[in-house]
Amino acid sequence: MKYNNHLNYRKRRSFLIKVRLVLLLLFVVICAGALMFYLKYVREENVNTPDKTTSEATVSVVAPSINIFKSPFFQFQAPNNWVEVPNESTATKYVYRGLRSSLIEHELVVYVNQIPANISANRVYSTLFKNDNTELDPITVSDHCIKATNNVSTMEDKEVTFNGVKMPCNSDSRNFTVLAGLQGDDTTLNMIRPDGTTASYAILYTNLRAVPDATEMKKIIETFQTR
Repeated sequence: MKYNNHLNYRKRRSFLIKVRLVLLLLFVVICAGALMFYLKYVREENVNTPDKTTSEATVSVVAPSINIFKSPFFQFQAPNNWVEVPNESTATKYVYRGLRSSLIEHELVVYVNQIPANISANRVYSTLFKNDNTELDPITVSDHCIKATNNVSTMEDKEVTFNGVKMPCNSDSRNFTVLAGLQGDDTTLNMIRPDGTTASYAILYTNLRAVPDATEMKKIIETFQTR
């Protein structure tokens, strides 16, 4: 009989331990669930009140990345580091420059109707007319025009046909200077204005950077249109 009582005691003790473990586990699960509920709903709602919100509406202003330049005869777009130079411009000559800080990296001069006889460059950007001769379509920029003079440098400008355009070649120049020209014609661009009249344009670009190219000029030609 003593043996049986001892055996029953051990069974009851084992059963009670199991019950306590189940109750403890259940308690832990309930506490964990309550904590998650508190963190997700109660605390989140208290934090995100109208007076204390984790996010506020903001207004951002994006500065335009281009400048639109307009004259009585034309308009075009250029990057926002470009400026007009009024003190060097006239009613027939319009000067624009691209700056980096105070350093001049680009220059564009547009002549209208009164084109200097001595205007020249060492490259030409061939273009085509589009939209009834009111806009320009850039094709390609040429190499240095000294290639059209058999690599012979001349002190005076020489008229050559290069890149499909007749141009005044400054073969002695070492700067990166480009005239826009009409494919199959020359560098005087006779374009139609919106009122139906014709105006003559000459577009001269200079790149003064250490490694120059005609990327900026291409953007300008693509957006150039008469007014």
